[in-house]
Amino acid sequence: MITEGNEITVSCVKCQGTGWIKVKPPKCPSCLGEGKEFCEDCNGEGSVKCEECNGLGEVECLECGGTGLIDCKYCDGTGFVGKVTTETCPTCHGRGTIQGETCVECFGRGKIEKEPPMCRVCDGKGDVKCDNCVGGKVDCPSCIKGRVTCSTCKGTGKRDCKLCWGTGEIGNERLVKCDLCFGEGERTISITSVSTPQLDQVVQMIYVLQESLEKGMTFTSTQLEAVSRRLEKQNSQQRSKLEEIKASFSDVNEALRELQELQKKALQKDEKRSSQETVELSCPGCGYNPEGALAQKWLENADYDQPINCIVCGTVFKISAIS
Repeated sequence: MITEGNEITVSCVKCQGTGWIKVKPPKCPSCLGEGKEFCEDCNGEGSVKCEECNGLGEVECLECGGTGLIDCKYCDGTGFVGKVTTETCPTCHGRGTIQGETCVECFGRGKIEKEPPMCRVCDGKGDVKCDNCVGGKVDCPSCIKGRVTCSTCKGTGKRDCKLCWGTGEIGNERLVKCDLCFGEGERTISITSVSTPQLDQVVQMIYVLQESLEKGMTFTSTQLEAVSRRLEKQNSQQRSKLEEIKASFSDVNEALRELQELQKKALQKDEKRSSQETVELSCPGCGYNPEGALAQKWLENADYDQPINCIVCGTVFKISAIS
């Protein structure tokens, strides 16, 4: 908004027209703002000894019971292939005696037992080497070389600071009055001697207002300044339009008068709209009702159906017009 004389009232760039600025809490003295501290559970290594294998990295093989040997499947662990058979004693020819004496070969039974052939797979031992392990041991399935990730620090070697709970700050963020505009949300700037960069800013504001009025939209001073700042990186089409507007004014005062006329049109449009509808301003989370520049900003968000972040409780919501 243009004031009388060579002055212009603009929104405060530090508080964005709200009159309030957020002050961060002080850094945590324990972690120096990092939010992390040395993990004592793993001594900062990020891993601890595996309890299942006691840090050895290997456990007993379940298939062979840790012996490294299993029963030969060809002889079922007997060492022989087939069954024991009996045959007539070749010495006594089945009589059990020789010349009245007991046969020492069959001990008088007349028959002898004949063992089956020896298993060639296990060489008669009845067991073979276990293919599942080495020496009765296998790698521990729960760790890598006897170490597991520390559950406290998740392998980083640093845990959340106990003093600040990992935030790096002590206390909560708070709102204080802006020290640049003293809580007013606006600043009055003298334009007695305006440099070229300041003229460029006025031209940018004119460009934004012209575009918005053509599209049926309006901008308050807070929005106007914010959008104008985004025009600092213009594309070629915007740059050409801005140079065209700039060339149409002989000095900055003429540009300011044009800006004032455009703002009056925007104000008339706002007043016409306000006479047709009202907007209920209150946070659904805490019931906070804004005032001044902040209330105006909430109204602007209602116009463009934009979400609002309550500065008191942090609730994000939308407000709508009530006919």
